[in-house]
Amino acid sequence: MCIRDRYQRRVRGTTHRDNMNQDEVTRHIQTRLMSFMRTNGPNQLREDSNLQSESTAPTSPRKSWNRVSDSIALTRQQSVEALQSLADIGEVERQRSIERLPSIERVRQSNPRHQLNRLSDMMQSRAVVRKRIRALRAFRLQRRLANATGSPQLPASHLVDKELEHQIEQQKKETKPEEHNKSPSSGNALRRMVGHDLPYGWQISHEIMVNDQFEFSPDGLVLEDPVHRRFVRLFLRAADDKQQHSLAAAFTEISTSSSATPELVEVVERSLHQVADVLSGITDSAQEGGFLDASYICQMISQQAYGPEQLLNLITHVCNQAADASILEAPCVIQWLQDAGERIEHAVECCQLLSFAAILIHELLSQLKKLRTDEMNARLAIFRPAFKNIGAEFERCQVMKAVKTGELELERTAAWLDEAWNAVGASQLSGAAMVNTHRLAMQTLIQRMALENKRSIKAAKLPEILVLDVNRLNEFRAEVRSLSVGVALFTLATGILKSIGVTLVEDRQKWLQLEILEELSTARNSDALSQAVAIMIQVAASDKLQNLPSQDKLINALKNASTSREARGLRALFTKRITAAIVCLDITPEHVHSSLRSIQEQVLSLGSSVDKLLKHLEQAYAQLYIALLGSM
Repeated sequence: MCIRDRYQRRVRGTTHRDNMNQDEVTRHIQTRLMSFMRTNGPNQLREDSNLQSESTAPTSPRKSWNRVSDSIALTRQQSVEALQSLADIGEVERQRSIERLPSIERVRQSNPRHQLNRLSDMMQSRAVVRKRIRALRAFRLQRRLANATGSPQLPASHLVDKELEHQIEQQKKETKPEEHNKSPSSGNALRRMVGHDLPYGWQISHEIMVNDQFEFSPDGLVLEDPVHRRFVRLFLRAADDKQQHSLAAAFTEISTSSSATPELVEVVERSLHQVADVLSGITDSAQEGGFLDASYICQMISQQAYGPEQLLNLITHVCNQAADASILEAPCVIQWLQDAGERIEHAVECCQLLSFAAILIHELLSQLKKLRTDEMNARLAIFRPAFKNIGAEFERCQVMKAVKTGELELERTAAWLDEAWNAVGASQLSGAAMVNTHRLAMQTLIQRMALENKRSIKAAKLPEILVLDVNRLNEFRAEVRSLSVGVALFTLATGILKSIGVTLVEDRQKWLQLEILEELSTARNSDALSQAVAIMIQVAASDKLQNLPSQDKLINALKNASTSREARGLRALFTKRITAAIVCLDITPEHVHSSLRSIQEQVLSLGSSVDKLLKHLEQAYAQLYIALLGSM
């Protein structure tokens, strides 16, 4: 009997659900979910689930689940439990990914010994001063929060210096010369890259509330910046490839030497343990021994007794267990299992079974992670409306917990709000005053960022409370920069044309503005942009081309308008007007200055996105904001 025939005997037969249409399948899933919810609550959606997949052509889980997303009603407690359950599952995979990331640090430059010692003394002295300043600032801020929230009294301020001295002495004792060449942990490397290491539950709840397109990823990491995502996944893929090659080498050596050393068994066990660990998360039951017993597999390989039948048994057993426990209608592992059976037969023909076994085991691990991620995203699609009702409250608890444990510092946040509060000049603190202060603070922040000549804004330059929104704020900043430069060039261009007697009709004005914005998105630099806009002006001048200034003067004027960040320049003026509009509560066309009429549609769209974020921040962080403002 060939491998394909043996495989076909292992694939479960079809049932009546193969003949069900999509609506019937949807009602079937809804009925099972509601039954689970009444019996066990949202945390037990997988238990005793018989939603098996007999179809060999998997469908998208989101396509089926989104249909019933509005019909699942949860109580407040069920919503909190369901959200916490998803956060707990994601946190497990996140920690595994962090452990697989390599360490990242700058290569130390070699210096003469006397210069190195001198530099070390200087840096140590500066570090002591900076730590003392930060400790005192943190103490004053904690005292403000304690007074505002009625928390227990903090220790006297003079104890801050003693505690700081104790930490420094302890650090000196723990630091050894050889430790200077050690790399920091992977967690610290990830923190340096994204700019924070805030609680995972806070990150998840925040993304669900402010990003309607958010989905869980197989690596468990919440990385909104696409550059960070590509960077991290590149390292994770390299780590997986290295482990796969190690597994293949271990299989080959065991087979060649006819013996399995403890070191080789450990290599095999590492991969199989990961498979068992992920499978346990899907089935909610421990996976020990049996098909995933590393010692047993190594023994069979050493005796030349591990063949295609055993490999097929392993992957079939794992895939069927995962599919049986899955709540999805068509788990991805079923289609993969069918393809894997055919590929095993081909590997046997090529006499490469052991090398292919290592590849297949790691593919199986990847498929299990994908299945678990699909389940999490399906549950998220179902429960997202319920999460929206409790997300702000859930995040508020996460924030206050992070403040109390010291994971979240508020030194920059307090200064940021204090400056805006003084500018608002409110007589007394209220909810409306807090909102006005927050909106003004955000306007000032975006305006300042838009006028800075930097590629992007790092988390260390933002108020600590906004570190989860670094990528969103950078997107807002980029849009404001683009619109302010575009409308500045448009205003200058129409002014030049008007000075020579050319008045553009409304359609031509729209064309000119859109062309400038399009050129702005593709131009390599300010020179190329200025030259392109100068050509547009010359085309619009038509028969009055000879009345225009020389091309050099035209280009210089356009370049100055697009690059100058002086307070009296066009770019700074329009940046201020755009930021004033986009932070308005429930922005309408009346909030947009008349000089921005050519980009009104873009400003309204951007303002809607900014308003959505600000409303959530004001709802989730209201207690914290009022505590800080009320303790000035």
